[in-house]
Amino acid sequence: MEHNIWQSRKFWITVVDVVVSLTTYFIGKYLNPEAAKDIMTLVLALQPVILLLVTSYTVQNIAGIKADGIVQQAIVYNEGVNSSQPTPVTDATVVKMESEPE
Repeated sequence: MEHNIWQSRKFWITVVDVVVSLTTYFIGKYLNPEAAKDIMTLVLALQPVILLLVTSYTVQNIAGIKADGIVQQAIVYNEGVNSSQPTPVTDATVVKMESEPE
């Protein structure tokens, strides 16, 4: 599976976070140096939100990868059940449904 960094949601959210944080910091520092501390507090307050967003995308990606693995196992199992030749038993083909009769 090939991953393209330019199409990654996590990558672009991180890039936008860095650009917004730096822009906010430098605008506040040079336009109103007295407000620089308040601006840094604002930037730091937004970081957990960005972290939560990136974490949720990561969890979604992991769930998708696991689901794809389960689907592939079911396909291999079904191919073995539907074929006239027995499928060799491997970890990928041992998928037993609870409702399946023995």
